[in-house]
Amino acid sequence: MKSAQVIREYSSKPFVWGESDCCCFVRDCLKADGRKTAAMALRWGDKTSADMLLLRYGGLRGLFREFMGEPLTHIDQARRGDIALVEHDGQEICAYVTLTLQGRRLAVRTLVDGGNVTDWPIDRALAVWRPS
Repeated sequence: MKSAQVIREYSSKPFVWGESDCCCFVRDCLKADGRKTAAMALRWGDKTSADMLLLRYGGLRGLFREFMGEPLTHIDQARRGDIALVEHDGQEICAYVTLTLQGRRLAVRTLVDGGNVTDWPIDRALAVWRPS
């Protein structure tokens, strides 16, 4: 399975913390494309446990730094399969960098529209990390 299939599958899944939230979406895209990060071993079962995990690392940015080091120097270095941090409704969420006919884009899983996966321009990324 490739990330394109994961994106299609997530587009019809309900948003469930710890099963099909933004981090699970990115994790499953990474796995489908044969990439990984140690952060993939982290687990949470609901919004409360997700919030506690993020608090422990100082948010998604801190969690990504802990497991993947510093982000890329420039957003322009982003390529397919990277992990991006974006802001949505005043909250930082993670996204997966994809390649479409329009160029590099972000596949973003949010609570908007029932948790559909949406396509955002790469310049919406606040920071980008390259997993191994």
